[in-house]
Amino acid sequence: MGNAQDELDDNRADENSAIAHVIRAETLAYKSKDFAAWAECFVQNEDTHDVHISDVAGLSVRQGWAEVASHMKRVFREGLTTDLVDFGQENMRISISGDIAWAVFESWSETASGASLRSFDVRILERVAGHWKIVFNAFVQREIDGALGNFVGVDEKGKIVWASHAALNALADHSVLANSSGWIRA
Repeated sequence: MGNAQDELDDNRADENSAIAHVIRAETLAYKSKDFAAWAECFVQNEDTHDVHISDVAGLSVRQGWAEVASHMKRVFREGLTTDLVDFGQENMRISISGDIAWAVFESWSETASGASLRSFDVRILERVAGHWKIVFNAFVQREIDGALGNFVGVDEKGKIVWASHAALNALADHSVLANSSGWIRA
């Protein structure tokens, strides 16, 4: 017969498993380009946030479910997802306090184009009607291997707000465009 500590440990293991399952389900839905399944993983209110930092997207912050959902519907509809062939989530550390949990982990993925992506991820989840749902999603690229090209983000006036190292190096030798003290010049 188990003691109270064993029951607490079993419950914690069950909660951790449920949280890890939601996180994996979100990525599987993204991989299969299934918006409805992807959305089911999220709290759908004004508290929902999505933050990404990557070579492809630069820095993007979306606040509130309406903005997050609108963006992701477009991503799925227009085929702007990364064509994941395989992925993994490793070294997951989960903390739970009442109906709030947070998970930090490392992700890796392989794409159809041959790129290998690695990231550091954070998810904050909320227990809603007995089910864990993501309320904060953050993805920070660690490195990318593979030919993804050169990316530069500029504002409406031509000021560089983000650029990959490869893009900055390419601008240094570009025949038409130049980085002039943080501004794109032709």
